[in-house]
Amino acid sequence: MPLDSPVLQAVCAILPALLVVAISLYTRKRLDRAVAGGVFIALTSGFAIQKGLFLCSYLFKPDSPQVATKLHGYEREIFAAGAIVVFLALVSIWAMCEEAAKSSED
Repeated sequence: MPLDSPVLQAVCAILPALLVVAISLYTRKRLDRAVAGGVFIALTSGFAIQKGLFLCSYLFKPDSPQVATKLHGYEREIFAAGAIVVFLALVSIWAMCEEAAKSSED
């Protein structure tokens, strides 16, 4: 499946959001408004993972030398930007899962 696939983008976005909902339901036995923000953050972070991986793939499949683009020679920097996006998205998802795992009494 190519990295720019809309199906992959949807899966990368929906799975973290569902994970936050499932963890919250397991620990709190209900959904409240506080969970909605975490679900939204997990959803948008999931969208960012796919885009970050797409940027990372530019290191391994750059533009052909026959095509003159302004990106030529910046493959490592584009890879680093993609890696940062993926890292920040995963940290955000982890934080939302930790927040959802806290019980309502804490």
